[in-house]
Amino acid sequence: MRRTMFREKDDAPSENQPRLLFPDEGIFVHFWDGEQRTVPKDFRFPKKMTLQALWTNWHIPALGDKVSAYKHIKTADLCYCKRGLGRWNEMRMIVHELENAISKFPNLEKQYRENMKNLPVFIDVLEKVKHIFHTTKTRKSRLSQMSWETLVKDAREMFRLREKGVPPPPSSNKRKPRKQKSKSTKKKPA
Repeated sequence: MRRTMFREKDDAPSENQPRLLFPDEGIFVHFWDGEQRTVPKDFRFPKKMTLQALWTNWHIPALGDKVSAYKHIKTADLCYCKRGLGRWNEMRMIVHELENAISKFPNLEKQYRENMKNLPVFIDVLEKVKHIFHTTKTRKSRLSQMSWETLVKDAREMFRLREKGVPPPPSSNKRKPRKQKSKSTKKKPA
């Protein structure tokens, strides 16, 4: 009998059977390409996810999909997903700005820290701080319908103002007009 790192033949992970590694935290482990991963091989972040869905998925695992809470995903596992690492970093930035807003209110921060697994309280905390993204009338009336991705630019601006004390540089989308090359009338020597 060959020795393996698993006691029984059935204990070896398979690519089709994710395991719940830490039940209290809801951290799943998947096995593919010969390594343990925090996401399935075909994992993609859901499209058109609202701010509330992002907030929930960041902190609470998706048991149906057997995916850990996004905050527990290893960034090395996202390199295999199309735009996975970039999206995860943008999500982290938005959640960080929300947590920064929560930290300004001691009672709200205490409620947030003590109720990480109580979904109704958790959503209520979000409802109390999501006003930081009410930058236009449209956003104020439709924030619950908008994708989290529309808030990334605002989160970047908030971070820069808070950390560096200066507003972000103007958008680089506006191109400066090119200087026209002057045509010389000199003839080249033959």
